[in-house]
Amino acid sequence: MSASETSQPPADPSDTAIKTVRGSGITFSTTAVIALFTIFGILLWKIRSFFHDDALISLRYARNLAEHSQLVWNLGEYAEGYTNLLHILLVTPLIMAGIGPMLAAQFINAAAFLGLVVIAWRLAQSFAMSMGAKVAAMCAVISAPVLTWVFGGLEPVLVAALVAGAYVLAFRVLQGDNSLPLSLAASGLFAAAYLARPDALIGNFAMGLALLAFANLPVRRRIVHFVAIGSMSALILCGHIVVRHAIYGELLPLTFYAKVGVSTGTRLMLGLEYLRESLPLLPTLFLLPVGALLLRSTDNLKAKRAFLAASLVALISLCYITWAGGDHMPNARFFVPLTPLLVIIAVSIMAMMTPMMHTATAVALIAASALTATMLERLHADNAAVFGAIMGKHLADTYPEPLTIAVATAGATPFVAAHHTFIDTLGLNDAHIAKHPVGPPLGFAQEIPGHAKGDAQYVLRRAPDIIVFGPATGFTAQTPVFRMDFELLDEPEFFECYQLVTREIDTTPVLGLYNTTLETAGPWLHYYTRTCPKPS
Repeated sequence: MSASETSQPPADPSDTAIKTVRGSGITFSTTAVIALFTIFGILLWKIRSFFHDDALISLRYARNLAEHSQLVWNLGEYAEGYTNLLHILLVTPLIMAGIGPMLAAQFINAAAFLGLVVIAWRLAQSFAMSMGAKVAAMCAVISAPVLTWVFGGLEPVLVAALVAGAYVLAFRVLQGDNSLPLSLAASGLFAAAYLARPDALIGNFAMGLALLAFANLPVRRRIVHFVAIGSMSALILCGHIVVRHAIYGELLPLTFYAKVGVSTGTRLMLGLEYLRESLPLLPTLFLLPVGALLLRSTDNLKAKRAFLAASLVALISLCYITWAGGDHMPNARFFVPLTPLLVIIAVSIMAMMTPMMHTATAVALIAASALTATMLERLHADNAAVFGAIMGKHLADTYPEPLTIAVATAGATPFVAAHHTFIDTLGLNDAHIAKHPVGPPLGFAQEIPGHAKGDAQYVLRRAPDIIVFGPATGFTAQTPVFRMDFELLDEPEFFECYQLVTREIDTTPVLGLYNTTLETAGPWLHYYTRTCPKPS
């Protein structure tokens, strides 16, 4: 190993280089810690009321598993409308213990967040530099995307914690530790992350490529570690496919089929727009060009390898996010699993700098993160969750006998009206609609990944007792939104057998889900009830 890899700079050079307040004894590192906790407090205050409608889809699965031992959306109907199996399995025992499903999901996310912070700090300590610089690197984890999804009820923070553990192990191999169990253990963590969200395998494969390209090992050993880091995850992937096919009769989750209706060109445009909106939430990403410029001048081979490997994994992940069309959920949900990599990128870049330069970079990171936190709009539960819960309560209270109800908003309404059977008209929880071919978009909503599908004829064949036209509160037929809405307008049976019901909306929050839109909400719920006899 070269001298450039073994030599270490002074432990805290910047604290002797500058004082935040001259002569006060308050060092940059102390100021950085205070700033990070302040950023955390601001974000916590702005985000604490957030919860997302889609989380209530998987929580319906978890509750049915806890109460009826069936991992299903509708009892007796086997369809895999989730991609976060591990998250559901972790939430289920808490529900069985009497904890509310929403709180249970947030508890799992909070535990994952604590684990992520601990592991990310371990990654930040990869290089000897000032405490302030390491704290600045942690801004990627103490960030709006991560904290949003601690409260949001979905799985990204759990995925981030698991892949962070995998990166700790993989980066030891990258720097020359030839221990095969490290790569095998990293593969096991990637496998667990895959069970929490399948696209974690993109990071797994990219990390294998990084070891193959940059590890401080002979070529043969790089190949061995490349195979090893994919071994456990490949076994879990194959096993999961076998189990999925045995239970659901599918090779892929329905979410895959539900999202392929959007053309590649449209997805790419949406993905690029998603990147544009998301990048400012994680300022560390703007350091990538700086790191690329430093590569030629640095003699710190350890930092160079770390930067190249982390950047490769991050860029491959960003390409996948763009190809997938991004996401319709707030605050860069898809970026959350990248945050451990951003910690590595930040410290490796600063390790290639002089003490004064890395101090200036750390100050810039903290300042940018503080500005982002300050400018962030306060989040409440999204509209679909707030109004879907109100519609669900109305349907539960008004119709105590089990009915079949067709809805496009598959989260809060089915979750609250738990005793009814629902048809997910966008296909996420319905195999027929998910696989149904679609033509050109009929309206703006069909250009959103996951919102392109629909089949009015199929819905009518199932003769639902109620059809909710459009979003959670329901629209009249004069205002179509989703594909099924447009198609229903061409079906005589819809007009012959369904009549509009209008009810005054009770804007009292349900499940504690609140949004300022409630204060200006329109006064009515709309839905259509069946008047024709059901076919025998």
